[in-house]
Amino acid sequence: MEARRTKRHGLLAHAALGLLVGAALGAFEARLALRGESDPSVLRRAAGLVLLGAGRTGLLGALALVLGGAVARAGERFGWQTSRAGPLPAIGGTLVVLAVPAAMLTLLGERLAQQSATTRLLVAILIGLVAALSGWVAARRLFARPGGRLVNLVRTVARPPVVATTGAVLLVGALAVRPPDEPVHAAPRDAVDPAMQAAPDVLLVVVDGLRADAPGCYGGETHTPHLDALAARGTLFEDARAPSAWALPSVASLFTSSHPWRHGCDERGRVIDPGLATLAERLHAAGYRCVASVGNPLVDDAYGFGRGFDAYDAYAHEFESRLFVPRLLDATLRFLGRVDGEPGLDASVLGADVNGALRTYARPADDRPTFLYFHYGAPGANDAAGTDRALGELLEELAQTRRPEETLIVVTASHGADRRELGREVVHIPLVLAGPGVARGLRVSGCADLLDVAPTVLELVGVATPPSFAGRSLAPLFRAGAEFEERPSFAELSAPDARSFSVDYAGWRILRRTDLAGRVLSQEVYDLASDPDEEHPVADPPPELEPVLEALEVFAGRPRRAPAPR
Repeated sequence: MEARRTKRHGLLAHAALGLLVGAALGAFEARLALRGESDPSVLRRAAGLVLLGAGRTGLLGALALVLGGAVARAGERFGWQTSRAGPLPAIGGTLVVLAVPAAMLTLLGERLAQQSATTRLLVAILIGLVAALSGWVAARRLFARPGGRLVNLVRTVARPPVVATTGAVLLVGALAVRPPDEPVHAAPRDAVDPAMQAAPDVLLVVVDGLRADAPGCYGGETHTPHLDALAARGTLFEDARAPSAWALPSVASLFTSSHPWRHGCDERGRVIDPGLATLAERLHAAGYRCVASVGNPLVDDAYGFGRGFDAYDAYAHEFESRLFVPRLLDATLRFLGRVDGEPGLDASVLGADVNGALRTYARPADDRPTFLYFHYGAPGANDAAGTDRALGELLEELAQTRRPEETLIVVTASHGADRRELGREVVHIPLVLAGPGVARGLRVSGCADLLDVAPTVLELVGVATPPSFAGRSLAPLFRAGAEFEERPSFAELSAPDARSFSVDYAGWRILRRTDLAGRVLSQEVYDLASDPDEEHPVADPPPELEPVLEALEVFAGRPRRAPAPR
């Protein structure tokens, strides 16, 4: 019984020592990676990233030393020659056995993952043999007695008290270092109009992949109490439309109130036309403090989305993947053929992290009103319940830092179903507004556009709309007796070999596909009243659709703007 207790205590001591040393190395690695970092998202999370690095590497270190201790005890039991010098040779050899494949996978994992399964199997066998031989040599030649000066130095440094003290010093030092300051954009601003100090704050929440038929307030089965409550005290647009099928062009259209063919940011590598004014620029010039927290890596400052913002915090998905443990895990999974795609790219971020920027940036610093843009890459993607939880947490945090009763709130989506096509379930999105100037309990059945959001916000806060905005303000609808004027809603999608277009008007949908020269490849007309799933195209469109078809002809014939330099 006493021997068993001693053995257990010995393994716990190894685990504690491994945890301490691993945590120190992980924290130190994270601190080194943060040196010279300028991304606001990374700097905002600097302390958490150091703790995360310490925790991951600490756990790995604990597992490694427990395994080494178990091997050392096995050596004692079976009378291995290396065990005569104590447990250090077996532990050191085990660590070398583990370190060799870890290093090789981290350095060569992506290249090896491109090889065939047979090649990977042969490489795995070779790595195992090299690791075993290296561990045996380390245990036999480096740690076992007798030894020279180098061996004696290693043996002295590897003593548990020395290792523990060194690890503790490194860990405390890494945790105590003050994180670098968070950079702030310095966008030019005109003199602040004193009247604007009383203007309402603005909160714009954009969700990727949120279908309009999912939330409860739209008749969906998902329980979304926070969005439902917001719609009850504001206005809900039943038939809002996105101008494209994915986030990059749709969000650019939201901020510039222009279609993708005009702003030009309709594929990777193309930036927003610098000549177009954006919603943030107009609010900033009027005296607003503009802050963004974005969980979609596409909606990045590099594409022009940061224009006008004092702080643009786009979540840096790839930073964590530069640290050792995530790199090792990613390389191992790729070597085993379990992961595809770009290494280190995590296409989603929890709403909690996006919301975390509110505590950093949205604290009242002066009398200026604030424009907050929060963009959920996840849990919003096709997850109305996750979106609603994140929205509820955001509104609760807002109540502690800003003026919720004086905040104009807009909740919408960059697109609906996550498919690269222009089907109704893709372009049909939720749109809910609440706050100062917005009618309470109103539901609008007409077709609204994502392009209408920016001019609506500007009118409600008293800022002039620039002439480049193609959308219309929906604010007149909030006044008694106003009627909604139906007008066509267009969407477009560019591909390497073709372009797709859609138009919605008065319950009708028209889909057109052309080649890059503008020649029509296909065209379909749907009556959504009798065919909401778009399964049976109408052979002979009614005469009243002729003006809409002509408008689509003009829209599809407009050339894309030439790419602007990044």
